[in-house]
Amino acid sequence: MEKTNVTMTTEEMQGEPAAKENETKAEKFIRIGEYRMNKAVDAIGRLENLANRGSYEYTQEQVDAMFQRLSLK
Repeated sequence: MEKTNVTMTTEEMQGEPAAKENETKAEKFIRIGEYRMNKAVDAIGRLENLANRGSYEYTQEQVDAMFQRLSLK
């Protein structure tokens, strides 16, 4: 019976695309950057759905707290 390798890289455990063989640091930056940016854009899109007052009730203070947390420091 063939033994399979079940070890995973840190990137694979975080759900990021697996590293390419002989990948440069610049290529790794682009690969991981694209993946993370796409996830961030998707998450922001889901946050936008919260603006629907027909489905949600919230205060201005709650909105301000969310924007404060999203702002870069």
